[in-house]
Amino acid sequence: MYLLIRKLSSICFLTLSMFMFPVDARINFIHIPKCSGTTIHTLLEKKFAVSEIYPERRVVNYPIIGRPKNLPKEMGLNNCPPIQHEFISGHFPFWFFESMDESLEDSFTFTVLRDPIERSISHYRYWILTDAKKAANIVESNWMCRMLSSNPQFEGDELLQSAKTNLDKLDLVIFLSDKEEFERGVKTLFSRLQVPLEEKEIPKLNPTNSQVFSKKILEKIYEANDLDIELYRYARDQYQESDQLYEQEYPALSKLLEPSTHIYYSFDMPKHGSGWYRRENTDSNLPVYEHIRGGEGKITFCVKPGIDYLMQFPLKKVAIDIQFTVEVNGKKLSPIQRNSKEFSLYTAKIPSSVVASKELKITFKANKSIPAGMLSHSTIDTRNLSLALNRIYITPFGEKRNK
Repeated sequence: MYLLIRKLSSICFLTLSMFMFPVDARINFIHIPKCSGTTIHTLLEKKFAVSEIYPERRVVNYPIIGRPKNLPKEMGLNNCPPIQHEFISGHFPFWFFESMDESLEDSFTFTVLRDPIERSISHYRYWILTDAKKAANIVESNWMCRMLSSNPQFEGDELLQSAKTNLDKLDLVIFLSDKEEFERGVKTLFSRLQVPLEEKEIPKLNPTNSQVFSKKILEKIYEANDLDIELYRYARDQYQESDQLYEQEYPALSKLLEPSTHIYYSFDMPKHGSGWYRRENTDSNLPVYEHIRGGEGKITFCVKPGIDYLMQFPLKKVAIDIQFTVEVNGKKLSPIQRNSKEFSLYTAKIPSSVVASKELKITFKANKSIPAGMLSHSTIDTRNLSLALNRIYITPFGEKRNK
């Protein structure tokens, strides 16, 4: 059994506005560190418009571990904006959602659990890589219980019982024991949410290199995570799968899947594709996506077949010697550069012979990518970048644009 879920009652929701949901319920992801949560967040965030995603990724100025004892949770909650979004994802404990989400019982709340020793070792490796001096004094203590408790001040048996109680309230838990089990869990998540997902979209993010630790360190890790060990056993023994669906609607995403002759797409909208990572373009104040992982980004639109189309897209190369190609449904196009700006405008004709079905699969390929640190010494971004786009326009070829 690889998923922990509780059966949901049948819930009907109102049709929501396209760009900002006036939601009564939402999707809450409790991201426990070092449980492949970044993978889940990356997959889900591109299914929502930027305005639908909660802007914070953790309780502001309120560390889960390492804060002064008896620091009231209000010190952190008061720094967080109100929840008025469709997707909330981050290192938010259960008590955060109890305090901030007035519709928690109707919301779809889930998490990922991992063997607590493996999780803690992975976390310890991370600290060694990022701050070796700090790592020398850190052994993480029962992170999973603390993330699932109703009170940040709980300790001992009170902490464990609170975590178990809240575990029973979750709609879904994915178990991360190996790659295959995790992928099955991700597919079940998207099936339950009724959100489209292609198997090739599932990446493995944030890998850590194996490392041998002393017996003393390992003993400390086991001792510090005794409650997490019990919680994980409880989760594994207690729960079964369910195929209950989350009856929410996703108007912004659904609109992308409706055939149209006119596509006016901005990259702050949901995205049906892979290989894209969100970055902010401070000059135009519009979100952009940089595609990496071998310099390839894919995106799919739905159009009416049998028509010649004109595609226009502003594109930025992160280095002048980067070359790129564009393919539509496997056929290479010949984009023409119309101007020379930071984001240069390119146009390309898509012949009707390429548009045999409603799916228009566009692939951008770059000949190389460059580490972000080589582009700006002030960034902590470790990703490889190549191209950036912020819009794609697709209209019938030859159609005059309105002034």
